[in-house]
Amino acid sequence: MISDRFTLHGFDNDRLNLLFLLGVALLLLGAGLGLRDPWPADEPRFALIAKQMVDTGQWLFPFRGGEIYPDKPPMFMWGIAAIYWLTHSMRIAFLIPSLVAGLGCITLVYDMSRRLWGNSVAFRAGLLLLFTVQFTVQGKQAQIDELVTFFVTLGCYGFLRFLLTSGGWRWYYLGWFAAGLGIITKGVGILALFILIPAIYTHFQKIKAATKSDWLKAFSGPFIMLMACGLWLIPMLVAVKMHADPIYTAYRDNILFHQTVTRYANSWQHIKPFWYYLLNVIPPFWLPWSLLLPWIVLQCKNEIRNRNIPVIILVTYLILIIVFFSISPGKRGVYMTPATIPFAMLSALFLPNIINRKIPIRLMKGLSWLVPIVFIATGIVLLIKPNLNSHLAEISSPVPLALSLGISGILVNLILRKQRITALLSVLTLFWLHYGLWAYPLINDLRTPQGIMLKAESITQPNQEILLTNMREQFLLFANRDIYHFSYHQDKSSQVNAASVWIKSQPNRWVLGPKSNLKKCFDINKGILLGNRHNESWYLFSTDSVIDKPDCLHSSDIKIYHYTPKINSIK
Repeated sequence: MISDRFTLHGFDNDRLNLLFLLGVALLLLGAGLGLRDPWPADEPRFALIAKQMVDTGQWLFPFRGGEIYPDKPPMFMWGIAAIYWLTHSMRIAFLIPSLVAGLGCITLVYDMSRRLWGNSVAFRAGLLLLFTVQFTVQGKQAQIDELVTFFVTLGCYGFLRFLLTSGGWRWYYLGWFAAGLGIITKGVGILALFILIPAIYTHFQKIKAATKSDWLKAFSGPFIMLMACGLWLIPMLVAVKMHADPIYTAYRDNILFHQTVTRYANSWQHIKPFWYYLLNVIPPFWLPWSLLLPWIVLQCKNEIRNRNIPVIILVTYLILIIVFFSISPGKRGVYMTPATIPFAMLSALFLPNIINRKIPIRLMKGLSWLVPIVFIATGIVLLIKPNLNSHLAEISSPVPLALSLGISGILVNLILRKQRITALLSVLTLFWLHYGLWAYPLINDLRTPQGIMLKAESITQPNQEILLTNMREQFLLFANRDIYHFSYHQDKSSQVNAASVWIKSQPNRWVLGPKSNLKKCFDINKGILLGNRHNESWYLFSTDSVIDKPDCLHSSDIKIYHYTPKINSIK
């Protein structure tokens, strides 16, 4: 039976340690692969863009439906598209890039920690990273942040090999190249360069003694980063120059300036206070190790006082990431994913000293019991008051899932009652396995509009046109026929009038949208209820459903886009 001693030290063999970590990571991050479709908010967007890349052959400029998508470079979508092209299954393809990125991060963290502190710390670092909630969540979602975290980690790995292990200039160049790849994945890939800032202090004497040749090599780094950026940037700029259509010029300007400098300095979304990450993100999303933060801080303070150079660099780097994202008014919890890397490494270094103390071990024990108790309580409440589950009427009851997770967690705690760290990690393993293998298929239909689109297509004739209002990428992803739609950012109130004019302008047209928005100009009693998604009731309206009043029928110049799907094979 695995004991706390194994959890803290792993195998004696370096290769076995890494293989064990990657095996557990593949089990946890890959559990449920192929059992669900892309879920809101971001996954359907990236899946749709990737599907269109394969369907249309347009890989350089990402499109969602008929509209160009100017918010992110296409690197992440390329990954999904490549797997989709190989497998012809979006259910498999959309999660693979995050899964591979997660495995890559664990490998890099393990190898760097091994070179700095030995096999035991390396094993713990990989294990602690894998079981950090935020890292695991991102590894099981199709969002860009896990991939950009990999490139940031690869950049840091190169710089640390250069700074701390006498690895040579090739590792320095790797750091800059990886930062460039991170930038064309998501602008914040430049975070890798932050690790060079504390190095100015820790390596000051070496910098003073640097030769002219060293300085030339050092200043070549930014050019290598630009070369990496140019892998996407140069073809994109050339293509924009060749296209006369202004949408491509707008794409270039938006993605180079509006989505980077402007979004950071003057964000218009997700506005949060400065302390948001410290109080709202780190405590819950860096569990279970965030419970040990006070002791980790004290250990870091002691090591910094003793001039432990790796600790100084990692602590400063961690602080810089938090400060960098805290300064921007726009904040999302996922932005902190790259910071889990230095946090896991530092936690792994100090865990043996911390875990022997009374309060930390009680916190670990309390959390390992709290998780199953919460699920048992949830299952019992749903059994006693089934009406609380009324909004899940379209799926099977979650009671067996909750009770299974709770009871198995209790049993694990009883069996491993003297091995608190191992018990906690086992409970978390049970949670992620239940989530991927049981919860995925249980709630998948509820989180997709597949049923709505099937009903809409069965009611209308193949030669009839459907206009989608309140555009959501998921609806296009499940479309098996042409769909008209408004811009994703089009004001919702203006869509109602435009939809009324559109449906009246020609026969054989239908409008699909939520009741809350369309009831202004469409008679709900004449509409056809298709189902409930995104906390909205979605209706299909024919021409005779339009309310005859001036506000609904005055002319509109709002642009309507057209999306033609290829054979839909997202399964």
